Amino acid sequence: MEGIITGVSNNQVTIIPERGGSAVTITINSGTSIILKDGRVGALTDLKAGIKVEAKYNPQTMVALKVYIDSQETAEVEGKITAVSASSLTLQTDAGRTLTLTIGNAQILREEDQPGIPSDLKVGVRIEVKFDPTTQAATRIKVKIADSSSSSGGYSSSSTEGPKVEGTIASLAGDTIVVNAEKGGQVVIEIANTTRIERDENMSALRSDLKVGVRIEAYYNSATRVASKITIKSQSSS
Repeated sequence: MEGIITGVSNNQVTIIPERGGSAVTITINSGTSIILKDGRVGALTDLKAGIKVEAKYNPQTMVALKVYIDSQETAEVEGKITAVSASSLTLQTDAGRTLTLTIGNAQILREEDQPGIPSDLKVGVRIEVKFDPTTQAATRIKVKIADSSSSSGGYSSSSTEGPKVEGTIASLAGDTIVVNAEKGGQVVIEIANTTRIERDENMSALRSDLKVGVRIEAYYNSATRVASKITIKSQSSS
């Protein structure tokens, strides 16, 4: 079993499995071999909260046979937000684990390490998060807006025009547009005097053509959220 140590009490070590599931508490005794990352023999005192380990143990007695210490870094995972509130978020990690973390004073970043805001954290959005495995408190949350692996729908990235989002307009308020992205989640973009608005086949369009329910494709600046180009997609376009 691989996971993160969340607590050590006397000779009892509690580990959250990396691939999901309930916490497991194992017993360390005189027959347990503790091996450090560099191959040296370790001791019970080397097992501390926050350390990533691989443990081999007897499932009947829960006595550890060997414990390999991998690292003592802050836990870091990537995944998609499945629930969010003002104080916490839940994500499904790429390893299949469901993880709930408190947000608190966590640093929130957008792509290219630009400052983010709590409203960037929405259901369906992919994030990369560092957290304290003992307190389950997030310390750094990076919103993964761009995704160059997909060429149709959702979020993607263009080296010349910035991140792209395709989806349906969910709401309009002044210069702000909220888009229901085809890949999931919502993306907020801003209209400026420099924003080019057009229809398919490079036909010109007006700002008044942007209405709730209209399907669009937009390129925008990940830092300012200002759209450089918005293309209104025809209803028959797939």
